[in-house]
Amino acid sequence: MKKKDLADYRKRIDKIDAKIGKLIRERLEIVGDVGKLKVNSGISVKDEERIKKVCKNFAENSGLCLNDAKKIYSPLIEYCIKMEEKIQKENSKK
Repeated sequence: MKKKDLADYRKRIDKIDAKIGKLIRERLEIVGDVGKLKVNSGISVKDEERIKKVCKNFAENSGLCLNDAKKIYSPLIEYCIKMEEKIQKENSKK
């Protein structure tokens, strides 16, 4: 592999990572809103059925097998759950 080829691939990866980063930021903003809504509605932060559905949707929409999708997406889901838990704790102090 030539260095130029490697540099081209890395450039493409960097562009994709930038897009992924923007989408994750957007997702986190929405999760913040959902967390506030759940607090105000008395809804539990963690919903196992929803988690399964999100992983399944991610797998189907990405073309990944479910196992790979779970490995990739589970850390993001866990991060979002922690965000919502933090929102709940902050709002319970008020």
